[in-house]
Amino acid sequence: MQKRYLYFLLPFSLVLLSACQQQEETVESAYEEALLPKPAYKFSRNGYSSVDALECTFLKQILDYLYSGFMKEARISLTEDYKDAFLRYNEGEFGLKPVEEVARSPRHISQRATVLQDLQNLLQSSATISGYPLDDPYKHRNRKAKMGVSGFVGHDIGDDNKFFIDETGKAPAEVFKYYIMGAIYLDKILNEHLDERHFTNADLIRHHQNVNLVRGRNYTALEHHLDLAYGYYQFWQPLSRAEGLPILKNSDHKIFIAFVEARTMLQYYRYDEAMTQIAVIREELSKVIPIRAMNLLMGVNTLANIKENPEYAFDFLSQAIGLIRCLPFTLRPDGSPYFTYEEADKLVTDLLQDKGLWETERLLETAEHAGSLRNIATRVGKPFNITLQDIKR
Repeated sequence: MQKRYLYFLLPFSLVLLSACQQQEETVESAYEEALLPKPAYKFSRNGYSSVDALECTFLKQILDYLYSGFMKEARISLTEDYKDAFLRYNEGEFGLKPVEEVARSPRHISQRATVLQDLQNLLQSSATISGYPLDDPYKHRNRKAKMGVSGFVGHDIGDDNKFFIDETGKAPAEVFKYYIMGAIYLDKILNEHLDERHFTNADLIRHHQNVNLVRGRNYTALEHHLDLAYGYYQFWQPLSRAEGLPILKNSDHKIFIAFVEARTMLQYYRYDEAMTQIAVIREELSKVIPIRAMNLLMGVNTLANIKENPEYAFDFLSQAIGLIRCLPFTLRPDGSPYFTYEEADKLVTDLLQDKGLWETERLLETAEHAGSLRNIATRVGKPFNITLQDIKR
């Protein structure tokens, strides 16, 4: 009986199918595939979070205030301002001192003094632009910048979009902001907390497998390295999003998933697989720096302003300089830096040669001309095999 029933339905169903095909009808199903929850960087132990990245937030608060409260608006005019700015940088808050966090990884400790001097010079330059220590600092601060003369760029001193530059056209505040992202945040991510020496360390692995928690905390030392790397990555995440740059498509997603997977693998003691995910983070995050620098050097806004009102492009170019300073903190797959400090410094020196950013004719020269925007951008991308064509929107 069951056999005859099946055979009877088969030709009948074929007739229906044929009729649907002949009439070109579309049959839509009401079934919707279940949406899987998005992964989150949330891990717990005994009902409580085992993730603690407050250090990252506290350190960024200090540096953000130094940038926005002092440097960006050139408000280091008085002795009190000068002392306060340098006190925040040198002594910090929350038990964190920014000056002690610069280039601390083993890979960059040999260049630490040089990087510290660079940052000190940028702070001092910002103070000089602010008019410190002149008798009438505000008269100095409130002057309009021109070739060879520091000052503000904007419609007038009340312009909300104004920024302050030195004699070469460089905006110290913007260079400082992005330099810090490399010398502290990127260095901590790639060269310190995600360094393979932690994930191959027999003592750290043993403590992790025995669930020997850091005293007074709910995480192991190995877990905390990953958590701090993820915490500092939050400050790079906005730059890792594509935002019109196809070459960065899905980069932020790949990095985020790799962080989640690496932390998950630690829970199962699969250290090789955790390292595989860390390699993804290293590759994807390292390429963000040259792409963003190249886009700032050769972007539509930069080139349009260079040709019409050159000084209005100097904030973009200053940000690019800050990112160029970040290049030595990037890592190749074999663990070596893509750039040495000297190579990155040469790029900045070439860009600021002679009269600096005011030399618009030089900036707009061909890629063969040392110090042109095309030349600098091409050299930035070369070690990463990234071309100017690749960063076109």
